[in-house]
Amino acid sequence: MTRRIDETHAHRHPLAMQILILENDPISPAGTIGERIAAAGGRMDRRLALHGDALPDSDRGYDAAVILGGVMSANDDDKFASLAPMRDLLRGFHSADKPLLGICLGAQILARCFGKTVRKHGELEFGYVPLTTTEAGQRDALLHGLDQPEIMQFHEDTFDVPDEGERLLASANCANQAFRVGRATYAFQCHFEATPAIVDKWLSICEPALRRHVGDRAPSLMSAARADNQQKAAAQRRFAETVTDRWLGLIAR
Repeated sequence: MTRRIDETHAHRHPLAMQILILENDPISPAGTIGERIAAAGGRMDRRLALHGDALPDSDRGYDAAVILGGVMSANDDDKFASLAPMRDLLRGFHSADKPLLGICLGAQILARCFGKTVRKHGELEFGYVPLTTTEAGQRDALLHGLDQPEIMQFHEDTFDVPDEGERLLASANCANQAFRVGRATYAFQCHFEATPAIVDKWLSICEPALRRHVGDRAPSLMSAARADNQQKAAAQRRFAETVTDRWLGLIAR
């Protein structure tokens, strides 16, 4: 496959940011994160590396990278040959102090980059879930001053926070919802990037998977998520826009 570069608004910014987007699953696009990158004049190089696109050789030519979600496991090295090279690539970004932003599977991949375990969570976490900001999160460059959010979740795995990292967010059923390592490497288990249209798409195709996890509770979970998608999406968008804009502000110009 050929690489896809979105040059939206880039003509207005001769020194536009070059952002690598690792889109691990076509049903999990960049959503609000991509919108904010475009609004800031960024150029996005989208790679579906787990579906055939080649990874870049290194971080050269990029200012930052976003690693998105997917239905696969961060431990599926035997199924996806690109996972190990992806971790090497992301370690290069981190070593070069170039901002990283991992979402769901992307967060789990980042945890593995720092030698931590990704494992089954014990239960599926699905729908708009209230999150608590830790003391470290309240001081964090991305999260300080923000209301405690309710953010869309869709995951069955969880991760351990890297030894050198700080835990930033938690939920009642999943202690590790976000971490930061160093100045600008961030991992979020939650799907704050998901727009109402993305969530609607997930709801249109996810019932079989939900039934495998929760049986007859699946219809009620989906009904609640549909209602919340109308009522809570605006607050999630405000959170997503603020966090993404602050993250973009960490890119060295």
